[in-house]
Amino acid sequence: MITSLHIPIVRLSQLSCYLGYAHHGQVCFSTERVYVVKNVAERLISLLKEQAQKFPAGGAVTQQGAQTAMEKLVDAEKKGLS
Repeated sequence: MITSLHIPIVRLSQLSCYLGYAHHGQVCFSTERVYVVKNVAERLISLLKEQAQKFPAGGAVTQQGAQTAMEKLVDAEKKGLS
C-alpha cells in the first residue's frame, strides 16, 4: 500500500490492519507493506498497533467451515474419490 499526506491516517491504519489480517492474511489483496512519508510514520505505527490489538482473533476454522469441508469430502468420495 502506498500512501500520501492526503489520506486520513486513522482510516489508513484501520484499512491496513483489516487488509493484513482479513481471512488470516490468505487473500490475494492482503496488505504486506505500507509505504508512507516519514513525517507521519511514527503516528501510523502507533495507530497500527492500536488497531492490531483490537482486531478480533477468532479461530482459523469455524464450525460451519469444517462442516462444509466435510460435506465436500463425503460428496467427492460418493463420486469416486479414493
